[in-house]
Amino acid sequence: MTAFSLSPDGSPAFGYLYGGSQAKFLDTTLELDYPVLEGRILDVHTTNEESYYQLDMLDLGPDPEGLTLLVQAADYSTGYPILHVERQSSTCLVYTKIDGIGYDARKAKSWKIIRSVLA
Repeated sequence: MTAFSLSPDGSPAFGYLYGGSQAKFLDTTLELDYPVLEGRILDVHTTNEESYYQLDMLDLGPDPEGLTLLVQAADYSTGYPILHVERQSSTCLVYTKIDGIGYDARKAKSWKIIRSVLA
């Protein structure tokens, strides 16, 4: 999705790009190197204190905290705010609950993160 808001003189006041790699309007260009990341969920861990998904990818790009982790199971799909990412040897743990605050991670098979940029 791409949106540009125009100022009264017709020039872009700001632009927003969601999930795409590039958008242009007049002299304004928005770009994302990794607009969509996706893969398999290797493990799910949930206790009263913490919950996380172990993902099959090590690098989720810059600043994944605060983005939404979308997960898909056979009978549902949902999203979780990413609270923290812990990188391991070839995988990463994406926390959805820390110190009892957040959401329980439910069993799922695949994941996706869709990035956006605002300029």
